[in-house]
Amino acid sequence: MTFHANTKHQFILYNNTPKFEYPNIKIQPVVIRAKYIKTRKVWKLSWMPAIKWHLYVFLPEVPTLDLVLRIVKEDPHGVFRTKY
Repeated sequence: MTFHANTKHQFILYNNTPKFEYPNIKIQPVVIRAKYIKTRKVWKLSWMPAIKWHLYVFLPEVPTLDLVLRIVKEDPHGVFRTKY
């Protein structure tokens, strides 16, 4: 996965994966966006199944960054897997 920090309070994770039809070409589909809400001291998780960001409804607010990364790694609901 590739990490990209847009701002001080937001980051996006990408998955480096080969393109289905052309395995020698790498693509980077977006996996997750995490935004830190400073006033509530929580991280809001979103994922992008197509064109728009969707709130991760199974656990929309996460208290720590460690937990954000654990959720993405374990992917209990299968929403962060790429479909390419």
